[in-house]
Amino acid sequence: MQNKGSGRGVLVALIAAIVVTGFIPLGEAIPSHDAAGPSTVQDVGDRSFPAYLAPLEAAGAMVDELEAADPGAVRYDPMLDAWAGHTDGFAQEVSSLVAGTNPLLPKAMDAAQAPQTGCVPHPPIEITEEEGTEGFILGHDPVTGEPIYRPGSGVVDGSGAEDDPYVIEGWCIENVGNPQGMPACIATPPDFETECGTFPQHWVGFPQAAITITGTDAHVVVQGNVLVGNSVDTQLPYTHGVLLDEAHNVHVHENVGFFLNSGVVVHNANDVSVAGNTFAGLLFTGVASTGSQASIVENTVLFAFNGITVSDAQTVSVEVANNHVSEIAWTGIRIGSTESVHILGNTVEKLSNDQAISLRYSYDALLNGNEIEDGGIRLDGDDLSHFLHDIDETNLVNGEPVRYVRQAADETVQEPAGQVILVDAENIRVEEVTIKNTAYGIHVLHSENVTISNASIEDTRHGIQLYETHNSIVIDSFVEGAFPDPGIFVHRSNGALIETTTVRESGVDLGGLVSGGMVVANAHGTTLKANTLEDNEAIGLGIWGGSTETRAIDNEASGNGLDGIYAASTTDTEITGSLLEHNDRWGLFVHNTDHARIAWTTANAHPDGGIAVHESHDVTVQRNEARSNGVSVSPINGIGVLVEASTEVNVNDNNLVDNNRAGFYAYANPDPLDATSNWWGCPGGPDDDACDTIETHDSHVIYDPWRMQPVHDAGAGG
Repeated sequence: MQNKGSGRGVLVALIAAIVVTGFIPLGEAIPSHDAAGPSTVQDVGDRSFPAYLAPLEAAGAMVDELEAADPGAVRYDPMLDAWAGHTDGFAQEVSSLVAGTNPLLPKAMDAAQAPQTGCVPHPPIEITEEEGTEGFILGHDPVTGEPIYRPGSGVVDGSGAEDDPYVIEGWCIENVGNPQGMPACIATPPDFETECGTFPQHWVGFPQAAITITGTDAHVVVQGNVLVGNSVDTQLPYTHGVLLDEAHNVHVHENVGFFLNSGVVVHNANDVSVAGNTFAGLLFTGVASTGSQASIVENTVLFAFNGITVSDAQTVSVEVANNHVSEIAWTGIRIGSTESVHILGNTVEKLSNDQAISLRYSYDALLNGNEIEDGGIRLDGDDLSHFLHDIDETNLVNGEPVRYVRQAADETVQEPAGQVILVDAENIRVEEVTIKNTAYGIHVLHSENVTISNASIEDTRHGIQLYETHNSIVIDSFVEGAFPDPGIFVHRSNGALIETTTVRESGVDLGGLVSGGMVVANAHGTTLKANTLEDNEAIGLGIWGGSTETRAIDNEASGNGLDGIYAASTTDTEITGSLLEHNDRWGLFVHNTDHARIAWTTANAHPDGGIAVHESHDVTVQRNEARSNGVSVSPINGIGVLVEASTEVNVNDNNLVDNNRAGFYAYANPDPLDATSNWWGCPGGPDDDACDTIETHDSHVIYDPWRMQPVHDAGAGG
């Protein structure tokens, strides 16, 4: 099993900027663990630059990733956190891994270092009219009627007609900018005071693209050009290869692009084809199409943030076919707010984020014959229609078919399965499937009465997710290495049962935002019984986001990077029979919760403490054991039970023994706390230094009478 916690540095840096519903902001809940703020200066190679000066696409391309179900979630500014790591040693990486594997790439490498090699140097081309001083031509010869090509337009042939298009061909365009810098005044963070001076041109102004065509209807072919954003040693690619803005009838074929912002950008254009191009080393996207009728076929995209993106194409046809996308930091093929796109015969591999094909808020997509390695298909939306597509079993994930079941009933899904997706289904059984290295192992949406049994899911983004799915069961299953999302995620679902299932080495801890091995968010009536949560990156078991009537019974959590169990913003929560040991912060932490019962739980050997109740109301802590917390750690840690800023909390009939700082700590509670009938480790009670003691701050604790001997049925198994 790969260690995603350490082996995916690119993604870890990126996800630090992301808030998703499987994550929870812990900075507010636990003041001693403040959420880190956004970085304002990023470092790329040996040069630093203000992050806000990066092209605004950096934020725009990821804005839909910043949606949070929790109203208090923190929104971060991603900018270039991820790419700073991705471009480190980039030129050497490209040279060693891809040069020679594609006949066009050595030419691109040569062009990046010596533009005159293999092509004719040309300055950036910008065309904003069909005829004139910024057009394809200046006019026509009065005698012959032949077009007079405008110097600088790059046109070498054609008349702009459908059967005789203008041809822009054979140029090598290196768009480095002015290396001496240019005078400007810019505002710099954190105070955004204006600073004037001479700055590198790529900070403050540069041509939009090597080739820009805007607002034309002429038929054009752009082919056989080598387009370089910056020289290899700068490692700061800031210009597009080809930019088409409301430029219709343009065909971009068989070009090579290197060290660019994006290879081809198409905006509000019709009858556009992008075919047979090769792009490598892209800050953002190989081919990006927005609101356009486009055919994107047989392109190769290597080393980019996204491979191919299509968005806002709801009234036009789009085809994405037979492309090869590899070494991608975020998403291989990303479709957003688009209707009836055809995604056919593509190869997508080597993804840092597991998202080979992402369909977001889109309708009626057709997926056929796509081959995915080490990634999978991700569906997102806020309406059932966003999940209804045509995805057949000719789509392969790691050589196994995608099992997409929509609007079906009374079926059984078994091996082989590269990925399982159920949409609007009822009475489906998923049995004994083994799934590895994909986006979602098993994704169940808008369904009822689904049973998942004896599933084994490893090294995915999500292991198993139930979304708006009711009365469903996950039993006797195993999830390992889900990253960065939870191993099992129950979201906006009612009546789920998760039983005798193990989740380990899953989730992520990013300081301000964390996910867990198993997470329940905004769900009702969930039962979590006899599960094992071990060695997860952050929380073992998380219950949050307005969940109600959750029952966590007889679960075990150990070796998790933060708390064994964390419950926040919940109502009517019952946590009983839990065995919590050797987690890296608290055994059980309850925050902003109304009406909770914590009983027969063992919370031993945690650095911070056993059980914490924080800013909560009407909580009963009864017949638990909190022992040996904080031993050999800082003397200020190691509390058996903490109650802070809470009301109507009763702590009775517990064994509080050998905790490093105190058996019970009460902080800033407005009402008296009932802590009677507890065993403090010796008959002398909390007034005896030989026993566990009580500490208070702005609180009043009633602790007499206390037990003279241990509570025999306290703790797990009692």
